[in-house]
Amino acid sequence: MATYEQVAKLTVATAMEGVRVRQKIAYTQGGTRWSGIDRHIKGPSQPPAADCSSYTTWLAWQSRIRLRKGAGTDVINGLRWQRGNTATQITKGKRHRLGVNGWIPGRTLVFYGHPVHHVALYVGHGRVVSHGSNPGPLYLPWNYRGDFNHARAYKI
Repeated sequence: MATYEQVAKLTVATAMEGVRVRQKIAYTQGGTRWSGIDRHIKGPSQPPAADCSSYTTWLAWQSRIRLRKGAGTDVINGLRWQRGNTATQITKGKRHRLGVNGWIPGRTLVFYGHPVHHVALYVGHGRVVSHGSNPGPLYLPWNYRGDFNHARAYKI
């Protein structure tokens, strides 16, 4: 079975592929935001539509499916990999007490807003992949927003 590190590495690679083809991934908060999981799309292919929380959930789901041959427990939302949002994501994982140097690429989600209303995947080197608007996911410095809230690590 694949290790957490192997799954996290694939999660980062798939997120970076999403940045490369970002024009093909529409931003939506409608029902089609779960198309990646609903249609069983696996990386490097990307879902046709997502928002921040469905994209980060899909990234973890598809890596676990590809490397472990099954997604197992929904470690991101706790809702069987089918629904959720930033509010369900902040109830899971372990809150980081360390700064960015302690974050784990592919396993750390970074939350923004007071209250929290946005999430991005930490991909290393002080950067996140964030899907919060069109055109699709962007590769940005972790502190690209002024409303950083906290980061959490997940056993992806």
